[in-house]
Parts: sequence; C-alpha cells; structure tokens
Amino acid sequence: FNTAVITQALPFVAADNRYDQFHRLNGFDGESLSAFAELRYNLTGQLELSGGARWSRESKDTYVFQDYTHPLVRASLPMGVRYDDRYRENNVSPQAVISWKPTSDIMVYGAYKEGFKAGGFNTSIVIQAATRKADGEFGSEKAKGFEVGLRSDITPDLRFNLTAYDYDYNDLQNQIFDPVTLGQRVSNAGKLTTRGVEVETSWSPSGSGFEAHATVAYNDAQYHDYVATCYGGQKPAEGCSLR
Repeated sequence: FNTAVITQALPFVAADNRYDQFHRLNGFDGESLSAFAELRYNLTGQLELSGGARWSRESKDTYVFQDYTHPLVRASLPMGVRYDDRYRENNVSPQAVISWKPTSDIMVYGAYKEGFKAGGFNTSIVIQAATRKADGEFGSEKAKGFEVGLRSDITPDLRFNLTAYDYDYNDLQNQIFDPVTLGQRVSNAGKLTTRGVEVETSWSPSGSGFEAHATVAYNDAQYHDYVATCYGGQKPAEGCSLR
C-alpha cells in the first residue's frame, strides 16, 4: 500500500508538482502456524486433571520505500531509501485445569492459563535519516494467570455460571501518538493486572420457545508499569520513553 502524508504547511514544489511532506510504499507478508495438544486424566469418577499447551510460530516480513520527501524535510526524512525487516517468534502457552463434577449437572474448576499475542509492524513506519532505519516494530504481549469457575444446570430450565479470574499482561500492546512523525503506532507500554468476576444465567421454560439471559461482570484493571510516549519537546528525564 502507498501512503502520502501532509502534516505540515509546506510550500508547493513546482519541480515535483506536489505539496506532500513525504510519500512511501509499504508491503507486509505474514504467516501463522499453531498447534494445540491436551491430555486428560480421571483421578476419580468425579475429579479430572487436564493439561495442554499451544505452540505458535509467527513469521512476518515488511518493507518500506520512501520514494519522495519534501525538500525542506529531506535532511531528516531521506528520499530513495528502502528498509526491509523480518519478525520471527515462537511461543508455547501452557494451561492446566482441575475440575470436579459432583453431579452430571454441576462442574467446579480451577485453571492456570497463559496467552500470547504476536508482535509485528506498524503501518505508520517512517525512515529516519539519523539511523536509516524504520521505527515500526513492536513485540509480543503475554498473559498468565488463574481462574476458578462454576458451571451448572440448576434445573432443566435454569442455567447458572460463575467465573472469577486474575491475570497479568506483560509488554502490553497499546496505541500511542508519536509527536515526531505525527502518527499513531502500537508500542509495548508495560504491565497490566486485571481481576474480576462474571455471573451468567439463562432461563428457557421447556416447550415455551422463550429464553431470558442475564450477565453481570465486575472488572478491576490496573497499570503497574506503563511506559508513555513523549509529547513534543519532552525529555526522557521528564517521564517518557523514546523507544
């Protein structure tokens, strides 16, 4: 895809017949592979232990070619420069669950789980003159934590489910504003903890064709480590990050 950017009131360039600050050509190619395996073991007739893991491989390639920049910004945004980048990552996310079924209509469980969201490249990549590199890559986001729950059919017509959870997210992917390029990009902002409870119930009287559903959720999310971007002119010592 092609991108033309006009973020400054730059004078018209008669020789080029254009106003834009810069123009670039971008391309992306990605491949995702994943496999999941799980084993279950009945400890007793009512107690079951299961464990599994998901393997993921992410392969992404990108290129940026800055084919035009306005003469007044060419010192910082070079023209005719191409940048290629490769992103490769493997991940194994395990989980373990123990469940107890006192009856065929009730199950109580506890679980430990890990999750993974792959990194990649921003679409707002700009090649800087100082490094001749594109600041467009962001890393993966990982989550891990615990949850306990209840799944039950209280009667043939009434279902009640309850879930409580506590998860940590590391290298949280978040959208930030870049004051240098005047664009939005994804960055790994820090660590987030989220805890909560969800209650779900449904009622469907037999033979009536009627259904009623109700859900209530409470969530408490907190940043424990958040790396913010710099505003225009702000220094890292004043509380921001240049990464």
